[in-house]
Amino acid sequence: MALIAGVIAVVAAGFVLLWNKSEKFRETVMVLWGQLQALGSALADMAGAIWAKAAPLLEMLGNALLNGLERAVDLLAPVAGNIMGIFTGIADFITGVFTGDWDKALQGLQNIFGNALSGLGNLAVAGFTAILEIGTSIWPAIDNAVQAGIAAISSRFPVLGAVLGSLWATVQKVWSNIQVILQNAIQFVQNVFAGNWSGAWQNIVNIFSTIFSTVASIAMAPMNMLANGVQAAINSVAAFLSEKFPFLGALFSGWAASISAAIENIKAIFSGIIDFVQNVFSGNWSGA
Repeated sequence: MALIAGVIAVVAAGFVLLWNKSEKFRETVMVLWGQLQALGSALADMAGAIWAKAAPLLEMLGNALLNGLERAVDLLAPVAGNIMGIFTGIADFITGVFTGDWDKALQGLQNIFGNALSGLGNLAVAGFTAILEIGTSIWPAIDNAVQAGIAAISSRFPVLGAVLGSLWATVQKVWSNIQVILQNAIQFVQNVFAGNWSGAWQNIVNIFSTIFSTVASIAMAPMNMLANGVQAAINSVAAFLSEKFPFLGALFSGWAASISAAIENIKAIFSGIIDFVQNVFSGNWSGA
């Protein structure tokens, strides 16, 4: 400790001596001090800029976390009640057995199994609801970003943009159908525990109908992508010819209209085949 204090004293004395006796030393120290101040100012500006950008994001994330925790409590509260009901039933059953109160013991068993089944249902509802709400909250941002990217690509590469746009339209349909499936799954569980069997059956019908619709959308995706890509290529060629060679452009436009009509007819045939299969499997014979 004394050695460290001695070293500090020597360094301080040397600094004072050089400061008093050497003008060059003083100039060097002042230059370094100015550079240090500039560095500190730059770091402060950087920190301020980062905070200005990060503060809203951090606030948004904090609010999202708080809202998520509040929603999780809301969703899981019934499950917690079922768990407590199970333990209450266990306590009643044991008390009834040891006191010979068989009615109490039987009621305890009923509470155990009733709360266990209800808890599974509430847990399923909580899970489906969480997935649905999380997906619904983040989907608009994802959708806007992807569509903006596709628009940027389309401005430079129309054919690729048309193909990607068709692909994303299929993704949008699939997500919409997933939402319908999750909503009906939640309602199915609720209807079962409410004893609404007709409503529960309708939920099952809706779920399978939506699944078939999703499969149909996916099956049509390659055809739509190909058709839209070809159509975009035809439009690009027609625009080029019309601008550079108006006569050829006029001839090509008539031929392109025939191709476009043929493409739409082919899409209609494929769509009809898929609708037929879907109606057969769903028992909609009049639609088939």
